[in-house]
Amino acid sequence: MANQQIKSVVFAGALTLYALGFGNQLLAAKHVGGFDRTHYLSESSHVQKQVRFWEKIFASYPSTTVLIHDANFPELVTDLIDFKVFAKSLGGKVLTDRSYRNRISDGYLSRYQMALKRFHTKGRKAVLTGAIERRIFNVYKTKPAALKLLLKGQVSIRSQTGLADEFKRAVERSYKFLPFMERVFQRENLPIDLTRIAFVESMFNPKAVSKVGASGIWQFMPATARQFMKVDKFIDERNSPYKASEGAAKLLAKNYRHLRSWPLAVTAYNFGRAGMAKAKRRMGTDDLGYIIKNYRAKSFGFASKNFYAEFIAARNIYRSYFSDKPKRFYRNDVMKVKLKKPITIARLVSKTSINKDLLSRYNLCLTPRALKHYHYSPLPAGFNIYVPAAYASSVKLAVGRSSKARQERF
Repeated sequence: MANQQIKSVVFAGALTLYALGFGNQLLAAKHVGGFDRTHYLSESSHVQKQVRFWEKIFASYPSTTVLIHDANFPELVTDLIDFKVFAKSLGGKVLTDRSYRNRISDGYLSRYQMALKRFHTKGRKAVLTGAIERRIFNVYKTKPAALKLLLKGQVSIRSQTGLADEFKRAVERSYKFLPFMERVFQRENLPIDLTRIAFVESMFNPKAVSKVGASGIWQFMPATARQFMKVDKFIDERNSPYKASEGAAKLLAKNYRHLRSWPLAVTAYNFGRAGMAKAKRRMGTDDLGYIIKNYRAKSFGFASKNFYAEFIAARNIYRSYFSDKPKRFYRNDVMKVKLKKPITIARLVSKTSINKDLLSRYNLCLTPRALKHYHYSPLPAGFNIYVPAAYASSVKLAVGRSSKARQERF
């Protein structure tokens, strides 16, 4: 599409969506879940508003919608872009081409940022400039503190794509891993709801890799991961849902021991334990809502400020999937074997009914390079492998000749 056409769509977009009825539906999605009073929930009203925003993102808005909202007060939504509406006039490409949708979303943001500058220079008179300025004012006037920031030119806006369809797929993916993960967290005496952080981190995608180098279901960075697991050129245990879950449980337990607050411990999973301890010390409180609103640090950005709220929202939406039906888990017949002595993959495959492909699928920590390297060079002593329980007898027999195996079923 020509840039001129995109530009015309963007400038008319807000009014078009309002005329189609979306203007009154921006925050009309039903609040799902809610706050029950447990030892790891924040009572902050600010955090609760964040949670309600993310509940809508996870449950009500699919990936064909984008919300334009305030970065510090996410409940202040100024617009909703529904690409299904655009597809009627622009064609189906707008639904399948992410870069195409990003260009339109960026155009929206540019127009809104222009409007924000007008409020800074013209004050309330900016509402006379155009329809988008009037929409911004009508949204911000509902919150005096936010309106004050708007008129000072201290407002930041961002776009957020809906995740309802992806969350539904993530729930399906989670069936395979949650029984194991919950048992690991129980062993560490942790609330099993903390396993729902994996929705926020990766939507339960074992092959997820971030732009900054985080990897796996739990999105460990290499330096943090090495405190709890093996990460080298051959073996990257961040990519094993099983081993990374054990590492995540240990990290969260360590965060809590140092911070003595679950909202802070969960936030530290994203922001870092040292950073969270510094914020707590400087603010003189462990009230996460207060810290979010008042603590200033370059690295304490939108992702860290919203991480805990996203977790609680994910927990609530996951619960809502089973409000009227039982949980559906796959039978998690996984066997863990700890090698007391080295063994090669070639020997393991030749002496058992397991093949290399199956070994790879259950041990995503073994990179293709590792599978090649350890085919004839032995896997190190102390290394844990995971195999389907149906293969338990043959694997136990094979490793029994090289090591003393420890079998665990989940």
